[in-house]
Amino acid sequence: MDVHLKQILNDHLEAPDKAKVSLAVRANRDTLASPHLQAVNEKMAELPGPLDDKPLELAMDQTGRGAWDSSVIPHVAAVPFLLSGQGQQAAIKIALAMGRTASAIQVVMIEEPENHLSHTNLNKLLARIADLAGDDQQLLITTHSSYVLNRIGLDGL
Repeated sequence: MDVHLKQILNDHLEAPDKAKVSLAVRANRDTLASPHLQAVNEKMAELPGPLDDKPLELAMDQTGRGAWDSSVIPHVAAVPFLLSGQGQQAAIKIALAMGRTASAIQVVMIEEPENHLSHTNLNKLLARIADLAGDDQQLLITTHSSYVLNRIGLDGL
């Protein structure tokens, strides 16, 4: 998901827009944390400094490691991706993986797509898999579900 999210951000945001968002995030981090960390820093100032008697302080990370794009997480219908159901996560990962490299791969293997999905969502996923699978690709699906077998078409085996 991180790779796909980074690709989406790079494809749809221009450099000036990225710079504006980065500046706003850094300013907001400092504004949000300063009042809360100030009380802690005042208490820590009373402690002896570990090096050259300089006190330690806490602040929000403003370095490149704390870049705004690493703080952005995908949401599905206003729910964070990691908090969505396992079936929803699996379906999204399958669709993203197949869509990203559909023209470059010859064999697609999917293990038990029915796991954690309702029949309605399973039907949507199978339709999406059929749409994404190229004519030159071999699609291998393992399943315990006769529903999946019927939807993908046993006549195509």
